[in-house]
Amino acid sequence: MDYATKSEFDLLRKKAEAILKNKTQKSNSALTEAELLRAVHELEVFQIELELQNEELKLARERAEYIAQKYTSLYDFAPIGYFTLSEEGIILDLNLIGSKMLGKERAVLKGKSFGRFIPEKGLSTFNLFLKKTFKSKTKEMSEMLVLGCNDKSICAQLTAIVEEEHDDHCLLTILDITERKKAESELEEVVKQLNLLNSQKDMFFSIIAHDLKNPFTSIIGHSELLMMEVQSKDYEEVEEIAGVILNSSKRAMDLLFNLMEWAKSQTGRHSFNPTKFCMKAVVSEVFALFDQIAVQKHIRISMDISEEIIISADRNMIATVIRNLVSNALKFAMPGGEIAVYTKASADSLTICVKDNGVGMSPDEIKKLFSADTPITSLGTNNEKGTGLGLILCKEFVEKHRGKIWAESEKGQGSTFYVSLPR
Repeated sequence: MDYATKSEFDLLRKKAEAILKNKTQKSNSALTEAELLRAVHELEVFQIELELQNEELKLARERAEYIAQKYTSLYDFAPIGYFTLSEEGIILDLNLIGSKMLGKERAVLKGKSFGRFIPEKGLSTFNLFLKKTFKSKTKEMSEMLVLGCNDKSICAQLTAIVEEEHDDHCLLTILDITERKKAESELEEVVKQLNLLNSQKDMFFSIIAHDLKNPFTSIIGHSELLMMEVQSKDYEEVEEIAGVILNSSKRAMDLLFNLMEWAKSQTGRHSFNPTKFCMKAVVSEVFALFDQIAVQKHIRISMDISEEIIISADRNMIATVIRNLVSNALKFAMPGGEIAVYTKASADSLTICVKDNGVGMSPDEIKKLFSADTPITSLGTNNEKGTGLGLILCKEFVEKHRGKIWAESEKGQGSTFYVSLPR
């Protein structure tokens, strides 16, 4: 049976009222009592059906209200900002999370241009993105910076699509991917560090396998020659061979010292202990280590440092830096030349300069000087071979002091290395 409508119910009610009125007045109505009872029964049936309909309508309304409330909660509290924009980029509607992302109330944001929340550098990109969305009628995605709460930029993934019912409106979602981008950046940095460590490991093994082997091979070979020359009493050859053994031994010792210092630095076992000390005293100690080599190459080493120059730094680290720079200068200085160590002082820094008149370097070689990826291993003026490890170690030690190290040079005109330390 079809449900009774309210108009049908009203019609039957009026009919029943008329019958009752006619019966009371004992009219000549053609309706019998049986017909009256049937009409009343039908009226009761219609009343029941209406009550059932009303109950179903009430349940349906409550269900619709529940769904609407659930949709509103999902819309407002989803972890994504939802916006409805016009073709001009005007905000027509948005959810609660969207308003929190932009740091303003919904009522304030409605009617405002979304472009106001795009940094100036990215505004043209956003306008092209919006134009492409309305033109293509398909889903478009882009990543760009959005000015959020307190004008703090967030990295956002924007997804937009034109509404089916209103082709002059588009639905825009904003997903905050700042943390994801930060994690990706950190991952890239970790990969970069791993690659650097890998290249340093390769260099370390290369030094051990080749550069450290060579001086000991020379020492062993020349020691055998020395024994033969002693037996034959050729003392001129003995002196020359002894000089080669001495140089090879010093080079091996120098290399071993650098390897140990570098290994400590890479594993974090090199303690940083700044103290106040006289710079001239440290340079004098370094000079004493190279007196014999300087004499053999007929190189004069000089120092122009006042005894009043006092600096607060890690004495051992600074001594290692100066030792490496003077050692390199001796390798590449021309026989009969000169090496000068001097300082330039200012109110907030002290610059130590090591200058030689050696073979010099090209601009491309200077760029690679302090890189662990491409260490320089040029031969010295007496075919002395370096590893490049010393300069890398210098850079690390100088940077621990928040200082800077750099070089100036020209081919055939010598080189000058500078170490600037804060005072």
